[in-house]
Amino acid sequence: MRRWFAWQGAVAGMAAGGALVWALAMGWLTGGAPILAAALSERARALLPLRVLGWFIVTFKFDAKPLGYWITIGTVLVASVIAGGILGARRLPLWAVAVAAVIAVAAALAVIAAPPSLTYLSARLGAEGVTDADAQALRTVALAIAAYAALAGAVFTVVAGLLGRRQIPIRARAAGTTFSLHGRGH
Repeated sequence: MRRWFAWQGAVAGMAAGGALVWALAMGWLTGGAPILAAALSERARALLPLRVLGWFIVTFKFDAKPLGYWITIGTVLVASVIAGGILGARRLPLWAVAVAAVIAVAAALAVIAAPPSLTYLSARLGAEGVTDADAQALRTVALAIAAYAALAGAVFTVVAGLLGRRQIPIRARAAGTTFSLHGRGH
């Protein structure tokens, strides 16, 4: 039974990660600029050893930066599948798993992507003549992180709930035997 929960969580994580990746890549709530996704990509590049980064740049030349961006976005999706599988393997109520997903996404984005995102957006707003560019950038990035986390948590909850409804055993006691939808006695 534990393996099924991991599968359910992984599928829900894939759906939540897909929604998150879409929102990040489209720049949802950040004026159409994917600043949080770009910040994640920048942070990922900073973690690479110089030798690996140099090979990547020499090999892919002008395509290195866009390819690195999409690899980072793909990594977010893979991490969502893995995290969903791990969360799904736990025997917790769905609401608790959803809260954990929201907190994990919000914390990851706040720690990893928020600082460079604030710098990018503040500079962009300053160039556009916004007088309180730093405060506006902080509000925009905070709202976007909260919305991305809520989106991922909501999609995870809905998909896990839908998968759970199809798989929840229906038990009926008849002469001391318990039956489920799958026809196996327990």
